Amino acid sequence: MSITATNNPYPTDPDAAPTKLDRGGYIGTAQNLDEKINTNLSEAKALIESFKGSTDLGSITPTSTPTGTGPAFWRATQNGTYTNFGGLVVNANSFAVFSRNDAGVFSISQTALDLTAYAKTVDTNKINTWIAKAYPLGDQVNYLGKDWVSNAAAVAGDVPGTSSKWVERLSGYAIGKSNIFDNSANVNAIINNGVLDLSLINCLDSQQFTIGVFRKNASTAYEIKIYEWKGGTFTDEVCSFIQPNYVKIKDIETLKLSTITQGIYGYITLDWSKIPDGTSIASQTFALAGLNKSIYTTYPLPPSIISPNIFDNSANVNIIMKATVLDLTLINCLDSQKFSIGVFRKNVSGAYEIKIYEIINNSFGDEVCSFNQPNYIKTKDIETLTLSNILQGIYGYITVDWSKIADGTSITSQTFALAGLSKSTYIPLIKQPLNKISSSILHRGLLDSISAVNWSLSSGIYTTGSLGMANYLILNKQINVEGRKTIVKFKGSSDAIITFRYNGKESSVGTFFSEIVVDNLNSQFYLGNKGGNGTLKTGASKQSFIYNSSHYYQIEIKRVREIFYVMLKNLSNATEYSITLASLTDTDFTDKDTFGLYMNSGTSLSVSDIIVSSTVQPLLIVGDSITEGDVLTFSNGISKRFVDFIKDDLVGKVLISGRHGGNINGVTEKVNTESNILLPQYQMITIGTNGSNTLTNLTNLVRNLKAKGITPILNTIPLKTTDTSQSSINTTILQVVANENIGCVRFDIATAISNDPVNGCNTSLFADTVHPNQSGHLEMYKRVKLDAPYLFE
Repeated sequence: MSITATNNPYPTDPDAAPTKLDRGGYIGTAQNLDEKINTNLSEAKALIESFKGSTDLGSITPTSTPTGTGPAFWRATQNGTYTNFGGLVVNANSFAVFSRNDAGVFSISQTALDLTAYAKTVDTNKINTWIAKAYPLGDQVNYLGKDWVSNAAAVAGDVPGTSSKWVERLSGYAIGKSNIFDNSANVNAIINNGVLDLSLINCLDSQQFTIGVFRKNASTAYEIKIYEWKGGTFTDEVCSFIQPNYVKIKDIETLKLSTITQGIYGYITLDWSKIPDGTSIASQTFALAGLNKSIYTTYPLPPSIISPNIFDNSANVNIIMKATVLDLTLINCLDSQKFSIGVFRKNVSGAYEIKIYEIINNSFGDEVCSFNQPNYIKTKDIETLTLSNILQGIYGYITVDWSKIADGTSITSQTFALAGLSKSTYIPLIKQPLNKISSSILHRGLLDSISAVNWSLSSGIYTTGSLGMANYLILNKQINVEGRKTIVKFKGSSDAIITFRYNGKESSVGTFFSEIVVDNLNSQFYLGNKGGNGTLKTGASKQSFIYNSSHYYQIEIKRVREIFYVMLKNLSNATEYSITLASLTDTDFTDKDTFGLYMNSGTSLSVSDIIVSSTVQPLLIVGDSITEGDVLTFSNGISKRFVDFIKDDLVGKVLISGRHGGNINGVTEKVNTESNILLPQYQMITIGTNGSNTLTNLTNLVRNLKAKGITPILNTIPLKTTDTSQSSINTTILQVVANENIGCVRFDIATAISNDPVNGCNTSLFADTVHPNQSGHLEMYKRVKLDAPYLFE
């Protein structure tokens, strides 16, 4: 067909099969399309004319009734039949506008909506929080803020971080580099597509390296091995990732390449979707998989990597330890400090332990970091292990050659003269901002006040020969944050019986308390408790120990909800004894606000230090017994507070500070003892059940937090089943929320009949007249998700 220039879009002799066009999503011939468009324009013009002079009467539902007379229009918000609007029908997934003309006749204009782009997706990458149950090989969980994968079938007692059946997984995203491989390398397509990024650390610019081995699920093996290429041949395997039965958590992961030789390690980012199962690529020379020097990172290395001086020149190091320790780095320590490998054990009743102590005046001070794994299973002879922080923010890495040390080896009491570390192993990092530090000291030092005059202070040590509770040495601070660790360094006479006790400061003083009794006279220590039934329990979980009155000891106490931990250490020889007890109720073996100690009997007691520490997280949830979890039983292992549901969503990001009988005065005090130090990004407060919620008190609390850079979230309190005073309390709370322009979670709505406080309390959500039951806490959690969604972004 010939085409001539014309203003007529429709030639007099068109093709028998005219070409179809696509205009604005409509497909057809030019003539059909123009007719369709003209029709739509006519309909639009008629719709506009119908609205001219009309009144917008808002939104309607199928049960609505039209108001007024004359021209008007409405927007429909639901599909269905609108009986009072002429029986017109709104289709599903449609936007509809009703109009009424002068004659009172209704008409409808509606457009179908394509909602496929808004379909809900399921996050298949979510890892569930670990609970005490059986897990198959290759399962993954999150526990204590870390991801873990099982390398063998695990039972309920195999706890991640403790059991060797769980291996920590390092995963994340990285930005890819364009030049990972050397320009001359003829890289295998699978490796080239699968490797998104790679960094080698501690290598020299003069060296050459290649990915010599690359395997994915080849007979269950996942292996990536980096070799030095020298003189045209493979030399050292410098670092690798080796995991049999590895289970990926997502398609794109960053894995650590652990050092094997030369102190070189690295990180590799892979896209597993580009690497078929069964891939086994080996013997990759530099010509096939050589690495570009742009991926090298030559940090200013600590001298411990440059020279073999791991131990101080003056130390008479055990020959086995000297042969086994190939490298060691301590991070965040000061050049003025001294450290020693105080304990080194390999497979002693299943335990693998390496503990680093600060040495002060030739005596053991803090245990600053450690590798402590019962039932550990090494993956190869030479491994680099993380020395996790215990105190002072110090952590590190140690490379050991397990082939040089026999199973059952237990080397302890290694003073600086025996295992002191060279300062060349230190890296004194610049302190990070507080919100980046993993832990913080809430208190360190000898006590704010002494309740009796019968303690003497000399050279920084308090000593007493007086007995009984009247001679308490007490830390007069209210600290409730869960999971905190309390440490006391002390020395007692051989006949001393010493009580360490948590007691109430804000309320219920002496009603609820928990204590640890160290009985030097009978060489045992045990727990005691006075719970809600008023009965004093003594002698729980007794543990024998060997006492030496010339040595200082350290007691560590920690409670994570129902689990109460106590460890007793001999600071002269690093011997440890421990108790773990699971309590059954919220008032058994608690850690109420104040802490103190006294001597029950004996000749003398000395105390040299008290430390209270906590992790630092972006969300701190503070409140009274509802936050603490009163009336929920711990015995079934599944009861959860609303804060526990939040923790499940925000793993490793939440701290809880609940207090039975607490009120706003206690919360205000904890701003100084907890919030002022932990400095969370958000602080959620639920307080008022026990009174004192005046407008002035709440306003001052909120402004105090704001002044510290903390964003407050002030919640209303749940409705009581027998008390209507909440309406005035919640009115005050809502007034402060409005005045201060802050967030609020409406727990009064969550616990009301039909979610309307006017209807009163939904008694099915409460265990008594005040405290929500499991169902009530679940509804409160749902309300947090609704009113504070930004916490979960």
